[in-house]
Amino acid sequence: MEKKTKYLTDSEKNFQYFMTLVGKYQYQDITKAIKYAKQAFDIAESSGEIKFAAQARLTLCTLYFFQSKFDIAFSFAQQALDLSEQLSNLGGQASALNILSGINWHFGNYELSLQLLQKCLTAQRQGKDEQGASQSLMNMGNIYKALNRDQEALDCYQQSLDQFRTLNLTQSIPTVLLNISMVYVKVENFSKAISTLLKGLDVLKKVADEKTKASILRVLSQVYMKVGDVREAKGLLNQSLSICKSMDDEVGIANCLEEFGNISLQSGNPLAAVDFYFHALKIFELSSVKAQTANVHKLLSDAYEKSGEFKKALKHFRHYHKMDRDLFNEESDRKLKNAIVSYQVETAQKETESYRLENIRLEKELSLIDKTQSKSP
Repeated sequence: MEKKTKYLTDSEKNFQYFMTLVGKYQYQDITKAIKYAKQAFDIAESSGEIKFAAQARLTLCTLYFFQSKFDIAFSFAQQALDLSEQLSNLGGQASALNILSGINWHFGNYELSLQLLQKCLTAQRQGKDEQGASQSLMNMGNIYKALNRDQEALDCYQQSLDQFRTLNLTQSIPTVLLNISMVYVKVENFSKAISTLLKGLDVLKKVADEKTKASILRVLSQVYMKVGDVREAKGLLNQSLSICKSMDDEVGIANCLEEFGNISLQSGNPLAAVDFYFHALKIFELSSVKAQTANVHKLLSDAYEKSGEFKKALKHFRHYHKMDRDLFNEESDRKLKNAIVSYQVETAQKETESYRLENIRLEKELSLIDKTQSKSP
């Protein structure tokens, strides 16, 4: 039997054209990517094709999420979820649930974020998306860690690690190992933290991920300082610094310089610490990293106090105090705004669920009416 050739309609061609442009620009120029996604959305709406409508909404919710426009992202994600459920598209459902989970994570609604991510994981497993499921397990580990449920975090990270290994996704393994090590550091199990980080470095011999390697070396240096091995800590930190310099990672360089300052201060050399802290401070200020800038002012205050230069210590403590107060006020404003949006999000979710249940009830009633009418003479 001759196989029929499927020809694309003009709407399908135009939709795919703009979606290709979205893929081209989403990591280079997100504003341009949103512009093309909106054009794809308009085509989807005029075509009446549900699959296009779902894909367009899913794309827009993802792009707006990356722009931190969470109220718009939520609206499109909820619509994408509803349409994906109509289409029985498990991949679409999982993607929408993942975005909704991320929005709630941002607002500090960790329990709701976890529930949505569990639904996402279920959809991924039903759809045989093992890679997506592995990533969701890692994200669940992050949520459990934020909730101080350390053992559950470790369990999720371990499942994620096992699946990444089974799937041969070596590139993702060092990040999971880094996350696991951070839990061990938190509970002060330094021997396990060290062995886990060394495994991460061993894997990185096979894959090119210099940024993760620099992070692992810096954390490993911190752990060796905690167990009193200053020489090893310095050697590891020098390696991390070299990598950051080769990548022109200014914030990474500043993080390393700050750590060198900490080592100097703990080793009883506050003047050397001051030098490292000043170099880190300049980079943080140029990079507009407020929290880390404030922290270095506090460290400089401590270093000057230990060297007996109390006027300079006071000066930097005042800088720290002012920045800390400003950050606190900014955080309070952000939390208030987030609380308002969070309430709106939860209300919308409840309304959506209410509409869904009402639709199910009406469909059942209509089905019963149809059956009754079909039996009538």
